[in-house]
Amino acid sequence: MKTLLISLALASLTANASAETKLIDQPRYSEKNTMSFNINSILLSDTATIINGSFYSRPNYWVALDKGTKIIGQQSGREYPVLASYGYTLGEECYMPESGSVPLVLKFAPLEANDSIINFAEGSENGFKISGIQLGQNPIKSKIHCHISGTTDDANCSNFILKKEGEMPISMFVVIPVNNGKFHYDLYCDWPETYNLIDGNEYRQSAFHSLDFIAENNDIDIAVTHDGEQPKIDIKGGEMNEILNDYNNKRHTLFANAFDSTNALMDSLFNENKLFTDEYMELMNQLSRDDTTPEMRNALYHKRDSLENIKKQYTPEGNAINDQAFAISDNIRKWKIDYAKTHKSIPGLSILKSLAIYSGNKIDDIVEAYNECYAGWEPEHPYSLELATIASAGSINPGTHFIDFSAPDLNGKEMTLSSLAKGKVTLLDLWASWCGPCRVNSKQIIPLYEAYKDKGFTVVGVAREENNTEDMEKAIAKDGYPWINLVELNDKNQIWTKYRISNAAGGTYLIDANGIIVAVNPTPDKVAKYLKENL
Repeated sequence: MKTLLISLALASLTANASAETKLIDQPRYSEKNTMSFNINSILLSDTATIINGSFYSRPNYWVALDKGTKIIGQQSGREYPVLASYGYTLGEECYMPESGSVPLVLKFAPLEANDSIINFAEGSENGFKISGIQLGQNPIKSKIHCHISGTTDDANCSNFILKKEGEMPISMFVVIPVNNGKFHYDLYCDWPETYNLIDGNEYRQSAFHSLDFIAENNDIDIAVTHDGEQPKIDIKGGEMNEILNDYNNKRHTLFANAFDSTNALMDSLFNENKLFTDEYMELMNQLSRDDTTPEMRNALYHKRDSLENIKKQYTPEGNAINDQAFAISDNIRKWKIDYAKTHKSIPGLSILKSLAIYSGNKIDDIVEAYNECYAGWEPEHPYSLELATIASAGSINPGTHFIDFSAPDLNGKEMTLSSLAKGKVTLLDLWASWCGPCRVNSKQIIPLYEAYKDKGFTVVGVAREENNTEDMEKAIAKDGYPWINLVELNDKNQIWTKYRISNAAGGTYLIDANGIIVAVNPTPDKVAKYLKENL
């Protein structure tokens, strides 16, 4: 009923507009800070500006929009306060139904003629913001235009998240609405690369399956179906997607049920309280407590990682089953690499790149396959550049030399790690403004830096940010980092790739005065112990 009423409201608003109307479907933007509100379309006329949007969240969770919501014209600088809302009362909590989605319409005054880009801003400083909303049909000059038409058999799916493979959707992500099981989107990009489709409801639950396709210069049809718990994607259109479709189908046939037996055994042990060790369960219980401080949580995370690295999170019975699961994973990995080697193509290159992202230092087989089949092939493609960087960088382990790089500081001055770390014990701190655990860990290093900075110890921070440094600068001011911080903006210098943590927010590396890595992700206590013993 709500959708019908909104449709009637839209029809009424459109009818009241003059013949001079323009509809921008799924407008492009440069940055957004929320996944809870999405702009689906904008209707421009000489009597009103109408935004057709949606709230998204988990079922029974609420979303709200402030009465002070406005849009700002970038060219005119004029602010346009919201005049009316339909389907939702501004300022009230809107609880999500089972679909996790609620449609709404917002009305603003007509825009100035020269406003071709607008910003959406909720009233409060920390409110929803969507910047650089383009009002042109295709303002992006790109080599590839991939028109996506899709269907899903999941009646509860209200939207898909679209992101590029390997990128974390922090400020640049796309929400594609699903209406009556159908969706569409026009994707513009410069290279044929793999993109992920993720059910929005699953994504907000932090437990999701990623469905992949190649963005190539073609129209593609996507059908998402569900066979039990595992969704399946079928792609039609484009030579590259034919290869990817073949890969997906063969992988699904061979391995869809590969973990059924081990999962069943794991579930059985868990139900009998025989899967995890008492030490590990106690640690996880402490992590889940509301009164656990950020500093305590950071120490617990380190301890958890330590237990997992030495296989002490599981009981002997649990380890036996986990070893079986690892053996299955290893067989799947070998099959993927063989497929990439025997199907020399962008999808094959993508398979190797995707494996490399999630493999850390265990990538010798991937590097071997790349050197054997892909080295020198499509050398300018982003996947080739990334895999070539990984192949040439070497391992990042204690006992190896740090990998040098250059990056600018906040004033734009380029600096190298080697010049900043020369002759000093150095903690390389790769972090991000949006990574809470990274920042907690960094703050705990501040007393050590103050105590040892005049004794031969330094910290070099590098923040991985998107589009601009505003959030980084706010984080530094709030947390009080007294050391130099460089900027890795949009992965320009491939620093995270060189340190083989492309899929991670950050990491720390304790380096001795000769440039040798002493420890990877050491706890603040371990850093303190090393400094006390060596400086």
